[in-house]
Amino acid sequence: MSSQMTEPRAYYAAHGMMTDPREQTELLNHLPADLRGLCGVVQGLMIPAEDAALYGVDLSKVQRKDAHIRPAADMLRLVRRLDSRPLAQPRPAGERISGGSRDFALLLSCFLRQQGRPARLRPGYVTYLGDGLVHDQWICGD
Repeated sequence: MSSQMTEPRAYYAAHGMMTDPREQTELLNHLPADLRGLCGVVQGLMIPAEDAALYGVDLSKVQRKDAHIRPAADMLRLVRRLDSRPLAQPRPAGERISGGSRDFALLLSCFLRQQGRPARLRPGYVTYLGDGLVHDQWICGD
């Protein structure tokens, strides 16, 4: 581990293998700097796979499969393939990539780290979603 990586904030401000946008870096050059704005960008690019019907969207088999894309670079590649406009321009619900809370948090973490800001994903478990089951939920924090 390099000396820079021994400091926790510097470590969490650097991309890891899942948050690195790789060849999609240029897409991130014109994102808002404020946290609220970045969250809005993520929400304009993604639709919750489990709740797509609430948006009036019936996900295709391909869209449901896309919800299992893991690295941020792959998510950004798909976003770009679906719509070449700047990321800050929200997509119609039916033209967003699908994912779960982990995917929303990962994309936000990618955006924050690209700006040199520390971010990491944190999992937890909740029971308040109903149906008597325990659900995993992910957040992005620093």
